[in-house]
Amino acid sequence: MKTAKLQHQKFYNIIKFVHQLLVLHREQSLIMNCKQKSDRKWKRMKWKRKEKEREIKRNKVEGTE
Repeated sequence: MKTAKLQHQKFYNIIKFVHQLLVLHREQSLIMNCKQKSDRKWKRMKWKRKEKEREIKRNKVEGTE
């Protein structure tokens, strides 16, 4: 009886450990996913801002000629 209880406890601890790893991994991947999305969004915003600046410069050059 005692050995069965010990085996059960070991098994339970292993499952608990694996579950914690999975939860940690999931949280980590969600954080990374958010970071990637925000990086992409930030890059796109930066690109649009640069594009607007180029457009303004182009208009100024065309206006002075």
